[in-house]
Amino acid sequence: MSNSKFLCARCGLPVREWGNGWKHSGGAFAHSCGKVPKLMLRTEYEKQIQEALQAAHTFIHKSARAEEKSMERFNNRQSTFSKKGEENG
Repeated sequence: MSNSKFLCARCGLPVREWGNGWKHSGGAFAHSCGKVPKLMLRTEYEKQIQEALQAAHTFIHKSARAEEKSMERFNNRQSTFSKKGEENG
């Protein structure tokens, strides 16, 4: 990947100046967004990616914990019903 100071904010590919504008410079095998690059500093792009990854990790962790609590409540209800059945039986 290019060491360009700028990346496209849409697709993350490096961009370079080309004539009077900017052009994706990801190489032959990189797939760009197909639009005029939306410039963003590489450091800012990488910061946003890290923030998004952290948010996703937090969301997944909270979802897993909520699922554990839900299963815990379900299991507690099941054991309560089975105890009542034994008392009445």
